[in-house]
Amino acid sequence: MQNAQKKKYPFPTCKADEILRCMYDLQIPFSEEDLNKPSAERILRIYASIAAFFTGVSPTELEEQSRQVLADLEYPETQRESVLQMAVHRQMVKLMVAAGMDDFSLRDLIKPDARRVKIVLSGVINFAKFREERMGIMEQFTHQMEDNLEQLSNVEEEYGRLKAQIQELRNQREIEIPQIQDAEKRNEQRTLELKKLKSDQEQLVAKYENAKARKEDLRRQLDSKSTTKKSLLDEIARLQSRVVQNPEELQKLVAETQIALQAEKQSLEAEEKKAREVNKRLGNFELVEQDVLGLHRMVDEALTSLQNYETEDKRNRRLQEDIDQQRRKLKELDVKDQQIKRRYNNVQDKVARQSQQQDVKRQSYLDDIADLRAQHEAMAQEHAYIEEQVIANKKKADETEQKAGYLLADPIVMY
Repeated sequence: MQNAQKKKYPFPTCKADEILRCMYDLQIPFSEEDLNKPSAERILRIYASIAAFFTGVSPTELEEQSRQVLADLEYPETQRESVLQMAVHRQMVKLMVAAGMDDFSLRDLIKPDARRVKIVLSGVINFAKFREERMGIMEQFTHQMEDNLEQLSNVEEEYGRLKAQIQELRNQREIEIPQIQDAEKRNEQRTLELKKLKSDQEQLVAKYENAKARKEDLRRQLDSKSTTKKSLLDEIARLQSRVVQNPEELQKLVAETQIALQAEKQSLEAEEKKAREVNKRLGNFELVEQDVLGLHRMVDEALTSLQNYETEDKRNRRLQEDIDQQRRKLKELDVKDQQIKRRYNNVQDKVARQSQQQDVKRQSYLDDIADLRAQHEAMAQEHAYIEEQVIANKKKADETEQKAGYLLADPIVMY
């Protein structure tokens, strides 16, 4: 007791009116009589309410825990109050250690005195004030935890959505790859065809130009021959006007004329032959011209095919640009996916740590239950021992009373 009086605590002892006011603020039933003349039953209920206020374990839960412990005992009816005291004691020890009082014992519940109750309640009030000062930080961390949980939910939802979008893009890419390959093959074939058609076009154009030049040359020769023929006809007409009446001269002139006509005839026949050859060549040129026209049509068709190719090529380039854009988006989505996975793993780590902390707390609670059971068994053994001592003492008292009665009845024995 003297050691307890000398012990100093890290909190001041409150006055009675302050204690009453603070207990009223905590909404815990408490009177001045409970402070001055505390009883074990009332103090047990008060401490249970205090523990419930700070730890969140309500008196009903404490009673439920006590019932679970009593279910394993042989005589639960006789130990109900003791088990409840042990449960409250365990909660109060944790609370008072946090408040700076490490000597809270079971005696404070079984045999409370006014001085100890005042010290305990002063520690509780000081801890409540400290808790209220830190409540803002606690609420901040609580809100932060709620925000983290909400962020985790949003991240998981975003992760699922992006994963589905990535899968959809991959499926679309798998579908478009054969189309792109077919388009590239068609482009290569059409490129080769266009190169061949262009080469044929150049050759045909060269042939056409040569034929056209030859045709113009033959036309000029034909025009020259026609002019020569006309000049000869004019010369014949002029000579006929100069024909003389002398038969000899006429015969001579006729002979010369016939010779000239024969030569001219031969020349004309040669010219006609050349003209027929020219006409034949002109017919060939007409065939060539038809071929050239056909070539023009082929060139037009080739140009049309080239335009179609260019259109198809533009479409393929746009498709390739879309594919490149989709690939860039896919890369961005992969980066986002990695970021989300990292964030998800971080949140999972936090959740795992919190779960581990809960497991540690649960294990601590189980250890406390085991300690309570061990203490309860020890108290039960002590109680049995005390009962045996009481029975023995009662037996000795009965024997003493019998002896005293025997001595009183026979005064001689006293002497």
